[in-house]
Amino acid sequence: MLFGPTFPLTAALSSFFIGRGSVKLVMVTTIGSNILNILLDFLLIFGVSDVGIPALGATGAALATGAAQTVQAVLLLGVFLQRRHRETFGTTQWRFKPKLFFQNLRIGLPNSLTGIFDAMGWSVLAQILVAASAAHVTLYSIGDSFYVLFAVGFLGLQKGITTVAANYIGANREEILSQTLRSGIKMVLFILIFLSIPMFFFPERLSELFLDSDSVLKLDESLKSHVEIAMRWLWVYFMFDAISALVCGLLTAAGDTLFVMCLNVANAWLFSVIPTYLCVAYFGGSPIITWGFWAFYGFVNALCFFLRYRYKNNKRWNTEILQALT
Repeated sequence: MLFGPTFPLTAALSSFFIGRGSVKLVMVTTIGSNILNILLDFLLIFGVSDVGIPALGATGAALATGAAQTVQAVLLLGVFLQRRHRETFGTTQWRFKPKLFFQNLRIGLPNSLTGIFDAMGWSVLAQILVAASAAHVTLYSIGDSFYVLFAVGFLGLQKGITTVAANYIGANREEILSQTLRSGIKMVLFILIFLSIPMFFFPERLSELFLDSDSVLKLDESLKSHVEIAMRWLWVYFMFDAISALVCGLLTAAGDTLFVMCLNVANAWLFSVIPTYLCVAYFGGSPIITWGFWAFYGFVNALCFFLRYRYKNNKRWNTEILQALT
């Protein structure tokens, strides 16, 4: 918790560089910070008795993470305060600007709450599946592990499209947004083709990463086959979730974050958490049902966000036509 302020500081400084298209510096410092974190983990968690470094366990892990994050924040801050940035962007002007502050809050707070409510939904879902059976929660945990692994890439793509779209909107070149979205979808399809190879053709190999223990296999003899089917449903969810992320990036660039938050929360509960609870608790649904509902939730989300984007786009064009006529 003492290292807590370094995380929003890093996010704010990274936004300055990403917003200007200088993503290489952020990428290099992030990679360097993670490498430093790993090295410090080995030193502080397990200790090095030869040089007098004690084994600190979980405390050492926290210190390693905090120290690595602090190093990244200091490096970014140093570049942020360079003379060229001070003269061009006024990076040493620390005066509080209420209007700008609340504008950032209006756009950023719904994004933050979206992440919190999403985490709450996944947590409640996990508790539901724990109460159902060990097979249910095991299959959920396996799918969630793969989701966390690959979803980071889609989130990074979302941040990229938000930055590009915001620059186009600021330059009054909104007509290029559709082209930006199409480019993002092409990148998503390329990633999904790559992911389809292990998730469709070699799902048993993926399941073996988790089901190599006899104690786990005894939970449910059909658990391995369930994992193979769940991997396919997870791929479908990846597809719709990635498209949702791209469209959300455009809506975020346009400041429509409140709608994004409300729709995400409503759809997650209405089309995933609540149906899963009803099917599992009252109808004895199989462990696969969870990822089937998440795939359906992803489809509904993608459709709703795309319709919102079309509505906002058409509304902009209608406004311009009316202004031209008057």
